Amino acid sequence: MANGRTIAVLSPGEMGSQVGRLLHDAGNRVVTLLDGRSERTRKRALAAGFEDVTGMDDLAREVDLAICVVPSLSALPMARRVAEAMTRTGSTLTYLDLNSIGPQTARAIGEVIGAAGGEFVDGSIIGNATQLTTNATVYLSGERAHEVAAWIDPPLETSVLGAEPDQASGFKVLYAGMTKGLSALGVELLAGAERLGLRDVLLEKYHSSQPGVYHFLEHTLPGLPPRAGRRSEEMSELADTLEQLGLSAHMAHGAEATLAELAERNRADGFPEGEPLDQLARWLGR
Repeated sequence: MANGRTIAVLSPGEMGSQVGRLLHDAGNRVVTLLDGRSERTRKRALAAGFEDVTGMDDLAREVDLAICVVPSLSALPMARRVAEAMTRTGSTLTYLDLNSIGPQTARAIGEVIGAAGGEFVDGSIIGNATQLTTNATVYLSGERAHEVAAWIDPPLETSVLGAEPDQASGFKVLYAGMTKGLSALGVELLAGAERLGLRDVLLEKYHSSQPGVYHFLEHTLPGLPPRAGRRSEEMSELADTLEQLGLSAHMAHGAEATLAELAERNRADGFPEGEPLDQLARWLGR
C-alpha cells in the first residue's frame, strides 16, 4: 500500500502525469522538474498534484523513489542525469524505469544507477494512460521488484516477472512488437487501398472476415500519427534486442521505418485526432 513516500515522476507527459496523479491521490508526495516544459505540460502536472522542485540535485535529495517515463531514446540520458545528481549530493534512491526499452538498455541504466549508489528496478506498463486503474499492468523485475510493487500497488496494478533487471523491459518490447508492428502494417495497407480505390471494400472485408484485426485498426490507427515517433523508437529497441539475441529483426526495422515516416508526415501535415479510420486512409493515401 502506498504510504506517504516522496516519489519523483520524470517526466509528466501523457502517461507520467496519470501515474503521478494516482500516486498523489493515494497519499504520496509527487514531485517533478518543470523547468523548460511547455505551459500545457506544466498545467497538466500541477493539476495532477505534482510539486515542481528547483533542480535535479534537490530532487535526488528528497525522493525515495524516482520513476522514469520518457521516450525510449531519452531513457539512458535521464538515468545519467539522476545518477550525476546522486553523486553530487551523496543521495541514494530507488530508480524505477517504466520506458519502452530493450533489456540491453535496462541493464545499462541499472549499471549507471548502481554505480551512483542507487537501487534499480526494471519496469514496463502494458495499457493506456487513460486506463491505468482498469486495464493496465505495471510489470516489474529486479532484486527489489517486490518491494517497489508494495510501494505503488495500489493504486497501480503490478506483476513481478522475476529477479533479473531486464525481464520487464524484454517483456514490453516483445509485446510492443506485435501491437506496433501490426499498426505499421495497417498504415501501409490502408495507404495502398486508398490509392487503388479499394479503401471501403477492404475495410468491409477486414470487418467481416478479420473482426479482431479490424477492431484493433479502428481503435489504434486514428490516434497513431502524433505518437508514431515514440512508437518508432520502441521498434528500434526491439530490433536491438532481437539482434543481440542472435535473431533476425527484419520486421522490427521495417516497422521502425514506417512509423518514423508517419511521424514526419504528421509533423508536416498533421492528421486530426478523433477522425475515423476511413478518414485516416484518405489522409495516408494522398
